[in-house]
Amino acid sequence: MKKFADKAIIYMGSSFLDSFLQIVIGMLMVRYMTKYDYGTFRQVMLIAVLVTSSIAVGLPESLSYFIPRASTPKEKKQLAFQVFMVLIGMGFAAAFACWMLGDFISASFNNPDLKNYTLVFSLFFLFLLPSKCTQTTLIALGRTNMASMLNTGVALFNFFCVLIPLVMRKDLKTILFSMLAVYMLQFLILVYVFATLEGGMPRFFDLPVLKKQMKYGLPLGGSVMIGTARRYIDQFIVATFYNPVNFAVYSRGAFELPFVAILPYALSSLMIPRISEYHAAGNRAGILHLWGESMWKVSLLFFPLFVFAFMFAEQIVTLLFTAEYLECVTIFRIYLLLLPVRIASYRTILQATGQTRPILTGVTISLAVSAALGILLERSLGISGPAYAVVLGELSGCGYMLWKTSVHAEIRLSELINIGQLVKPLLCAAGVGIVVYPLKYLDVSALSMLLAGTLVYFGGYVFAMRALRFFTVSDWDIISRWVTLRAIRGG
Repeated sequence: MKKFADKAIIYMGSSFLDSFLQIVIGMLMVRYMTKYDYGTFRQVMLIAVLVTSSIAVGLPESLSYFIPRASTPKEKKQLAFQVFMVLIGMGFAAAFACWMLGDFISASFNNPDLKNYTLVFSLFFLFLLPSKCTQTTLIALGRTNMASMLNTGVALFNFFCVLIPLVMRKDLKTILFSMLAVYMLQFLILVYVFATLEGGMPRFFDLPVLKKQMKYGLPLGGSVMIGTARRYIDQFIVATFYNPVNFAVYSRGAFELPFVAILPYALSSLMIPRISEYHAAGNRAGILHLWGESMWKVSLLFFPLFVFAFMFAEQIVTLLFTAEYLECVTIFRIYLLLLPVRIASYRTILQATGQTRPILTGVTISLAVSAALGILLERSLGISGPAYAVVLGELSGCGYMLWKTSVHAEIRLSELINIGQLVKPLLCAAGVGIVVYPLKYLDVSALSMLLAGTLVYFGGYVFAMRALRFFTVSDWDIISRWVTLRAIRGG
């Protein structure tokens, strides 16, 4: 468990770096670009994320289930390679369709300039879609460190390929072509990874096995497609009813903090192969222990982060995006309400045990609630309405998946969600927040307030958790191993 925790932290650290660098790029873009151009860029990336996450039919995710069950390196390589080939074909199809629909996309987003970038963001799909199987392949093969290194390298290369044309005051098209170069490099690295895997030259397709992967992946792919639409449905509603300037402001508020967006899902990617093995061996206790430990560890960070970010929302937005984007503080606070929900990825056990249909149903419920309430609340509450709808939709979908996990895994809800344990960090976070709140009224810069608030608040939180003996021996062991760098040295 200790080695697994170390690998999890290393992998999540690389994912955090990627997410953090995206925030830094956003900070620079709002300072070097007009709101209209930045809104256009956000629309381009919205399309890119939606398409690449929607049409892969769950095949990349299927590798986490099938590769641990394969008995030979040749079988494992065959599983990954044929998914890679299918995604290449999908990439070509997506690129062609997006290029042909350029005028329609531009009209739908109320942005005449968007059609000028159709060619370049269509080419994104040729390289982004095949690359979606990189991380799942490496993690399923047990090469977590390699996955982390690749994550870090691509993130850094992407950062500088955007930063350089940005500070040189190049136009948006140049920036997008520079990003295309990063995606091409990522694709070539994946080709190299496949070439170096054990197992010789695989067949292009093993149809019987591919059918099994499709059968497993289709419900999961549908859930990913619907889940991605749910994740961005509020932004689609805003893009439809408002202009690119309003969309730029809204999209800056409608984001989750770097670690929040990636930690539970990165952890889920690491847990799925292990839970899959536990399930095959009938080890119910192992599944429950791994699930409970991961939720507890994440809550130790997310609960205090929620209280801190809610208190200092104005300072965070000002520091990240300048005072010109202060209008988005309300949206940012609404999105923060998702943070306590993010202590787990509620599809993890279902996906690891092959129960993918409830995932599809859960995200469908979430999308339906988010879309219906998003339109209704926009009419009554204005631009903040769709954000509230996202929170309510997420609660609905996660609640359903949690219930189905309880049914299929034969685990009581009280065992899946240990309220008595989870309330401890929440109470400490809230109590320290009450004490620290007066710091908001200091007449200092946003940076100074955040630095002082971080030191006082999180120092107080750690002290309170320690004084009340809420931290476990395992918690302190992990903290000690990373503070002293023993985890990296292999100690």
